This record gives sequence, structure tokens and C-alpha cells, in this order.
Amino acid sequence: MGYTHYWTIARPLDNAFAEFSEDCTLIIGTAMDAGIEIGDGFGKTLPTTTATDVIFNGVGDGTHETFHMNSTDTGFAFCKTAGKPYDVVVCAILIRAKFHFGNAIDISSDGNWGDWEGGQLLYETVFDLQPNPVLA
Repeated sequence: MGYTHYWTIARPLDNAFAEFSEDCTLIIGTAMDAGIEIGDGFGKTLPTTTATDVIFNGVGDGTHETFHMNSTDTGFAFCKTAGKPYDVVVCAILIRAKFHFGNAIDISSDGNWGDWEGGQLLYETVFDLQPNPVLA
């Protein structure tokens, strides 16, 4: 068990995924500039954000489960962060996923919207937008 975020994708996200991935690069870069260590979870130093994939994790003791979203994914997925520092990045990225994909993605969490405050602040810093609540 551990603190986990969940999402269900109703249809492939091909068309809007490249722009979403670019936004993820901004989120991750801002978090790294703030001192949050982010890697890809596969022993590489940097996360992966491409037109088809977003893959990242914490680094060292800050790792837990790797966040991975692919443009062709459908169905249920999750990322158990155990509340480690990269959790705020997962939250901000899921908020941005809801922004881009709307009803094509449902998001839930072991936490409530108040527990996502760090992710909300990161999102607001990057996009100069207050996020809408996204939890189902």
C-alpha cells in the first residue's frame, strides 16, 4: 500500500499528446529548477517526454513507482508515489492531462484536492492559471 494516483483513459490520446508532452517538459523543468530531483526511473538521469511518452520518477531515495503515460494508452493506470518529492510533479501533470484531454480521462487519488496543493502551485507557476479540481 502507499499513496497513489489513478487515471482511466477512455480513448487513445494521439492527437493532443504532443502538446501535452511539451507542457509536461515545462512542468518537470520548473520542478527541477526548484530542486526536485527527477529521473526516468530506468537508471537514466533525465525523464523522457516525447510526442508519444511521458516517463519520470524521483531520483535516489526519492524514487518510488515510475509515472508512465503513452499516447496510445487506454484503460486504467496508476502511479504510487508514497508522497515522495516527485509527487507534486505527478499531480501537476495529471491536472494538465485533464486540461488537454477533458472527458477522455478520469483522475482519482488516495488523497483529496487539498493534498494536491503542491501540484496545484507548481501548475499555477508554470501556466499562470489556477487549476480546476480534477479528482473524480
